Amino acid sequence: MIEVLSNYPFLLALLGAMVIELSAILVRRAAQALGGWLWILAGGLSMIGSATLIWSFLWANTPATSALVRGNIFTLLLGSLLSLSGIVLLLRPLLILGRQAYLPWPTTHLVEEAPYKAMRRPMVLGMTILAMGLPLVTTQSDGWIWIGMWFFLAQPLLELEEWELRTRIPEAAAYLDRTPRYFTWPKR
Repeated sequence: MIEVLSNYPFLLALLGAMVIELSAILVRRAAQALGGWLWILAGGLSMIGSATLIWSFLWANTPATSALVRGNIFTLLLGSLLSLSGIVLLLRPLLILGRQAYLPWPTTHLVEEAPYKAMRRPMVLGMTILAMGLPLVTTQSDGWIWIGMWFFLAQPLLELEEWELRTRIPEAAAYLDRTPRYFTWPKR
């Protein structure tokens, strides 16, 4: 384990981001009973966790040499297209949710407009698509290691977060049951 972390130190930052986000989810759960200042603490933890996640992502995808872009034209175009698509899919929900994305103050309603009408986790899908595109542009193999580990670690957190949402907002259970987590093909 120590050798893996010494070869891929950004994984320690990624693990730290996941622990911080776990703490934010648990503090939000406690805030339902204890109230007030815990919502502020949960929001602060979410912001720190997101910043740490982004830092570990950029660390994993920073080229070791001064040449930022290498590879053939197909790889560059595909990586650029994936990266831009991921950014769009990541930013759209942030614009819809606004401060609610990071400051989960008690609310009585769910946001169900596009893209949330079609999927529960558009920001996670956007991050995944962005994370798949950037290593193609920079030809950094560390980016693939980061996305594999992030996707593996994020799944239990997403389950815990959905559990917390079900307990906080009564209509969340019906929304979570009818909406796919990431993506589903339209039925004909």
